[in-house]
Amino acid sequence: MIDLLDLNATEVFTYKPFLTLQGEGINAGLPTTLIRFGKCNLRCNFCDASYNWNANFVMTIKDLLPFIQKNILFTGGEPLISNYRQQFMYSTIIHFENMTNLKGIYEIETNGTNYIQEYLAEVLTSINISPKESRYQLQNYKPSYKLLEQLDIISNKYIVKFVFDNTEENKQFILNLIDRYKIDTNKVFIMPKGETIEEILQVFEPAIDFAMQNNFRFTPRQHIMLFKPNYSKWANND
Repeated sequence: MIDLLDLNATEVFTYKPFLTLQGEGINAGLPTTLIRFGKCNLRCNFCDASYNWNANFVMTIKDLLPFIQKNILFTGGEPLISNYRQQFMYSTIIHFENMTNLKGIYEIETNGTNYIQEYLAEVLTSINISPKESRYQLQNYKPSYKLLEQLDIISNKYIVKFVFDNTEENKQFILNLIDRYKIDTNKVFIMPKGETIEEILQVFEPAIDFAMQNNFRFTPRQHIMLFKPNYSKWANND
């Protein structure tokens, strides 16, 4: 058992948490408190949150708790970037439950380049892994796939969500990674690539076709399609 961090423990975020709908994966459509960490160990050239690469907005666990209504989505940035950040997430969940007597759905969105600590995996409900291709990295950043080596530990909690761009390189990357790590195809989600509605619609139907042909699941990017045009209406980050 890991020690709890106290309420004054700090981390770096992009902005204050806010209530929204999960836009991707198995919990799509679920009302959840989005907690977006700053800093990432990758540099994807299509990232829809690249503004957080240099984020430096500091908050404590005590600061976060009033924003949490029940469910939590930890995203980034990269939630698993350090052991300290993993301890911070674990402590936030435990402090929330102890203070409210509520138990929600707790999800992380991760690029899967780092191992997850078992104590954190135990308290999470969903582990949303989105492996990235090397060809999309800026500045010679190179992805690894360490978390996919731990699928036996997180077998009842993980999904693997692939960004789909309808190129042959992309399709082979997806199929090869599934074969290499023996990923359960029932847990594979195909998501159209795009930072805007227009870009998503360009590969929307091919993504559906690829998912159906391979018995994968399809997931839209609801947060882009529903909220991005009116982002300020849903996220008060003052």
